[in-house]
Amino acid sequence: MSLMGLRAESSGMPLSNDRPPFIKWQKNSRIRIFGNVQRRWQHFVNIKMPDGTEKKTALSCSNYNYNNPELTELPRAEKDCIICEIYDHQIQGKVHPEIDFVSFPPNFFNKDKPPVKYSFQANMLCFDREVQEVDLAGSISIISFRLTNWNEIMGWIPPTAEEAESGFYRGDPTDPETGYDIKISYFADKSGSDKYSLDYQLTNSPLTDEEKQAISDRNEVFKLSEYYKKKTRDEQIQFLYDIYGQVSSGNAPKPTNLPWDNNQSSSSANETDEVAGEIAKLMENS
Repeated sequence: MSLMGLRAESSGMPLSNDRPPFIKWQKNSRIRIFGNVQRRWQHFVNIKMPDGTEKKTALSCSNYNYNNPELTELPRAEKDCIICEIYDHQIQGKVHPEIDFVSFPPNFFNKDKPPVKYSFQANMLCFDREVQEVDLAGSISIISFRLTNWNEIMGWIPPTAEEAESGFYRGDPTDPETGYDIKISYFADKSGSDKYSLDYQLTNSPLTDEEKQAISDRNEVFKLSEYYKKKTRDEQIQFLYDIYGQVSSGNAPKPTNLPWDNNQSSSSANETDEVAGEIAKLMENS
């Protein structure tokens, strides 16, 4: 769905060499977003490894309807997100009986603030203009917007075709012909949402024939919708065990009769850890 369409309505893992890099928010950037958006409520959790170390990872909450522009919650009878269950156990001071090696970071339970269950992300593909100067194909990246940033971008887009004529709105930045670059500024001495600012460029940046070809080539080997595909409960559990790598130290047995053969390591045990950890790092200091 285009951003213009989304604005109007709302008024699985690839191999590592196929995944574009993530835009890092801890530096100034200029990007040109394109294509459709994948919006998710992301859980960020810690996995206590068998050697006592901890790894961070991220998982989309499966209790939401991501095909709905409003991202509505599923009916209670359809909710089966294992991460939400871990959260509910943890706020009661308990450990989940099935997944005893996964927990939310302690700072998510700051007594002065509501507990952090999940964070909004809007994920899109973009051209990293700095990289594009030397490598067009290699400049295609993933950008993950937080809710504050996303709402700002949506405010640039007219909710109706009639209002588009008012001149008050900048327009859809993803439009192939009238889209435009976005400048990301990073301020290391600030905190929270003040650490970043987004500014739209006044000059349009129509996609060139070369850029369109690069997008087409990338779509042949990587689809953002598949990458951020919502996992079932069994897939969530398998995802966590793929990172953990072996049976938990507690009483919970490694799951069996899942969609995968447990004797075959998921094509991305390492990739899963690497990618999710990278996403978590992107959000950690924001």
